[in-house]
Amino acid sequence: MFYKRILAVPQEPGKIIFSKRRENTYVSLETDRTYLPKKQYTIPKRVVIGKLVDPEDRTKMYPNEKFFELFKQDPPEEYPEPKFMKVLVAMDSFKGSLSAYDAGNCVKVGVEQAGAALLPESTLTCVNLPLADGGEGLIDCLSAKLCAQGFERVTLDVHCANLSAPKVRATMLVRGKECIIESAQALGLPLIPVAERNIMQASSYGLGQMIAKALDLGCTDLKIGLGGSATNDLGLGMVQALGVKFAGASGTGGTPVTSVESWREFTGLYDNALKTRLAGCTVTLLSDVTNPLLGEHGATYVFGGQKGADTEQKARLEAALSAGAALLTEHYATDLTCAPGAGAAGGLGAALMYFMGAKPESGIDVVLKLLNFDAELKAADLVITGEGNLDTQTLGGKGPMGVARRAQAQGVPTIALCGGRDAHVDPTLLKEQGLCACFSIAPGPIDLKTCMEQGPALLTNAAYNVMATYLLGRRLA
Repeated sequence: MFYKRILAVPQEPGKIIFSKRRENTYVSLETDRTYLPKKQYTIPKRVVIGKLVDPEDRTKMYPNEKFFELFKQDPPEEYPEPKFMKVLVAMDSFKGSLSAYDAGNCVKVGVEQAGAALLPESTLTCVNLPLADGGEGLIDCLSAKLCAQGFERVTLDVHCANLSAPKVRATMLVRGKECIIESAQALGLPLIPVAERNIMQASSYGLGQMIAKALDLGCTDLKIGLGGSATNDLGLGMVQALGVKFAGASGTGGTPVTSVESWREFTGLYDNALKTRLAGCTVTLLSDVTNPLLGEHGATYVFGGQKGADTEQKARLEAALSAGAALLTEHYATDLTCAPGAGAAGGLGAALMYFMGAKPESGIDVVLKLLNFDAELKAADLVITGEGNLDTQTLGGKGPMGVARRAQAQGVPTIALCGGRDAHVDPTLLKEQGLCACFSIAPGPIDLKTCMEQGPALLTNAAYNVMATYLLGRRLA
């Protein structure tokens, strides 16, 4: 049994005014007073009194017990549960194991299995919306949505961070004057086998080639995603690919300088050619990193280790970046070493700010806007997000927290599934930013290699258990 919902103005006796609390889930009172035939009731605002029958037909509702309590009517002996539920899955990648899309598909399978088992007569819609916050996977997660809006995939062969290795195929998204670039397409750490990695020689030249291509195509609005890079060269290779020359012993000659320690030998730079090419351009860097360029919280000491730098190399890299920063500060008459995001991608953040006047923005916020995430969120009952490892950096604005904050603003609960969870992350801080709960997919003590190999099965199983618990909780409530 359901009750007719009639939209009316308060002055019309015998009619009830309802408003949506969440698009297809709850119905709430909108005004202080609601009228029924020959009776008048004063009711608190925002009282949940029922659920919509069909998200496409907003004139019918299933009443709950509060409805009958408030309006003094006898409830029917029984009335069915609503038949519609939507779960929005917004996963970031599990690096080395699952792409964002594949991780989302694993969660989707687990959610739908739980729905089939516990809601056999209901329609549960599960939407997989893969995410990236500027790093690895940015182009893949945006392609489907943006290509339907007129963007085209432009591919080219560029150098990876190891200039002596074969070139790699990189993809950008272009529409008219707009271009979206993912630096990891050229500089990603997984593109170089572990045995061939050398952070002292790793070059960002390939990113410069991608930017040059965008400029050749006439693009003036560049969005460049940073993250997941194998480099720590303060953009040295990138700007050389764009025509910048350096004065000094290592800056002469026609071949690109590859050693990051060359910054210590440069005495000046010539960037007129780049300035000419960038005339009228707007450059935005997308990143989840807010670290400065130098110091214990900078590019080298926070991220150098995961790129293969040992203790001795870190000291050399820091000295090289300090020398480069001093040269750039003198040349551009401004010190950007402490600017938030300067330490992103081995100093590429600082290089883009110095050489191109780039403005940093939260990568996840830009991506969510491009994906029209808020529109998807409106009809959702639950959001499931996650990434390979939830740690203190996640709180700084990485994908899952960006998702949770937006869901919280619309009153939608968010649960995270992660490969691992740092024990030092305070659950209270997660809750304050909208993350209601966080679970590791590991079934017990297990080594990282095994967990990554079994990632798909473990993630599907965890999603099933989380969704089953959520549905049982709703039933008990």
